[in-house]
Amino acid sequence: MSAALPFVVFDVDGTLVDSQHTIAASMATAFDLHGYPRPGLHDVRRVVGLSLVEAVARLLPGEPDARHAAVAEDYKAAFFALRSRDDHDDPLFPGVRDVLSVLAA
Repeated sequence: MSAALPFVVFDVDGTLVDSQHTIAASMATAFDLHGYPRPGLHDVRRVVGLSLVEAVARLLPGEPDARHAAVAEDYKAAFFALRSRDDHDDPLFPGVRDVLSVLAA
C-alpha cells in the first residue's frame, strides 16, 4: 500500500533547470566588478553546491574574507538581474516536463 504524496519539493537549479550558464554569467559579472579575471565554466561548476561565500573563496584563494563576501553579494545582484530579464531562459533538463506531468497526475 502506498499513500499519495501531498506535495513534492525540488531544488530548481541543477535539478529541474540547467542554470549553469546563468550561474557562470553571474559569477563573471561579479568578478568583472571587482577587477578579477573571469573564472571558467569548469571552475564555477566545481563550486556549485557550496555556500556562496565559500564558492567565491575557492575561486579567489588568498583574498580576504571581506572581498569574498563582497563578490558574493555582487554575484547575487547579477543573478537576480539576469533572472529578472524578460528574455532570460534557463532550459529544463530533458525529461523534466514529463516527470512533472506524471507527478501532477
